[in-house]
Amino acid sequence: MNDKRTALCFVGTARSIQHTHQNLKDCLINTIEDCDVFVFLAKNDHANKFSDYFNDTTQIKNITIEDEPEYDLEGIIFRPQWPNKNSSRQIYIKMINSRQRAFEILSLYEKENNVEYNKIIFSRLDVKYFDDVGLYVNDISLDSLYVPDFHNTFGGAINGFNDRFAVGDRKNMEIYFSVPNSIIPYNKAGSKISAESLLKYHLETNGVPVKKLPIRFTRVRSNGDAIDMRLANQMLELRDT
Repeated sequence: MNDKRTALCFVGTARSIQHTHQNLKDCLINTIEDCDVFVFLAKNDHANKFSDYFNDTTQIKNITIEDEPEYDLEGIIFRPQWPNKNSSRQIYIKMINSRQRAFEILSLYEKENNVEYNKIIFSRLDVKYFDDVGLYVNDISLDSLYVPDFHNTFGGAINGFNDRFAVGDRKNMEIYFSVPNSIIPYNKAGSKISAESLLKYHLETNGVPVKKLPIRFTRVRSNGDAIDMRLANQMLELRDT
């Protein structure tokens, strides 16, 4: 089996892709050394837009578009007011199951092409990065899994891990993508689900060492509005220290 350096996995919807595509190329894809790109999209009215905006991206090895099933949420205990709508809870469960499915597709590609990636990066599609991601991930040690160093809280307490970006070796990223496996155990342990707290429980329970990187980005709504622009100022502060 031939080892490859990096697989970059995008998972999500393409609802904001017209606003984020150039940034994803400039600050992520084109900054990663020896990078193959894999894309898993939920089937909806926006999914086909991805190919329109990335038809010049030679690093893409696979684009998969699949229907998302509706999940039975009965018995799953969420934190009060998180997310704030039952429909948002369905979206969250779909999201983490899509990530698990994306890893299955990546693994099938490896098997069919006799390759194995020794570094895997996960990113959402509805984000804009404030800096070149390659500066932070090209030369990291793969003895840990890395998440961003912001948005690791819930209710003001540092009790979670940012679940919007991650990088690690294949073994640790396989665990990262299998978060749905910890839903029932987490609830049975007496805890109520939020995205960040469930991810932290899942990684720690499975013995994954986690470190944090100063990778900053803003989420982008379908109308182009950026949600976390305050983080751009934090990047400036980091550079000045």
